[in-house]
Amino acid sequence: MYPRTVTSAMLLLIILFSLPSQGRDVSSYHHLHFRVPDTAAAAAWYAKFMSGEQVKISGFDAVRQPNGILLIFSPNDRPGVDGSVYEGEVEGSAGTAVDHIGFSFPDLNAMMSVYRDNGINILQEPKQVADLFSYGFVEDPWGTKIEVMQDPDLVGLHHIHVLSQQPEETIKWYQMQFGGEITAFKNIPTLPAINYSDIWLIVQGSDQPLSGTRFHSIDHLGFGVADIETAMSGYREHNVKIAAEPRAFGDLKIAFVESPDGVLIEIVAPASAE
Repeated sequence: MYPRTVTSAMLLLIILFSLPSQGRDVSSYHHLHFRVPDTAAAAAWYAKFMSGEQVKISGFDAVRQPNGILLIFSPNDRPGVDGSVYEGEVEGSAGTAVDHIGFSFPDLNAMMSVYRDNGINILQEPKQVADLFSYGFVEDPWGTKIEVMQDPDLVGLHHIHVLSQQPEETIKWYQMQFGGEITAFKNIPTLPAINYSDIWLIVQGSDQPLSGTRFHSIDHLGFGVADIETAMSGYREHNVKIAAEPRAFGDLKIAFVESPDGVLIEIVAPASAE
């Protein structure tokens, strides 16, 4: 657990320099950014029922996971990354290209009892997948779908589950932009995946049209890079859609790109890297 006095930039550098080399520069996974009506309540809910420590990060209510990855909460009416204002209702994660996120626990059945006792919406009771892992689904009070698991290989914040009508191309896109090694999660061929700093990004095929993530309960993903201008040059070279150019944000530099499936992704780097 990192102490509260660690700044966002220091934390990012710790993550970056702890990454193993995998043949090319590998981005670290930095954060998940949610939209909720009550940010303090959302942070308290995730700290209590999922995992992590409730903290404040650059004025945001947040939850820091044991591996340093952040869950960050913004109010529903916060302007978009391009300054746009959304006047509709913020909808949940289901039906978007980021269908759900996953948390793993040492005893899933015990956690399901906690969820029942606290009136949490259970979408699916636990199922066992061979001797690999067990999983079920719940929903947070603001519409985010959450896979709850018992995976002995990774406890805590476990994965981001991306849906795509072209899953093979999508996982290659993430590897091209953020590095890492493509594998099959638990050797399941239909689940191509990349592990980023102890969180899995898993892609699964979908035959349904999917919406982008902006102005949904999971608004965007966040990757950390060592140098933002170098990263942006690479994205431009690969014709990645730029949603917002780099700008200073406290002791960080941030920018936004968008995946071909409409997933909004924040790029985060220490300002001192430039």
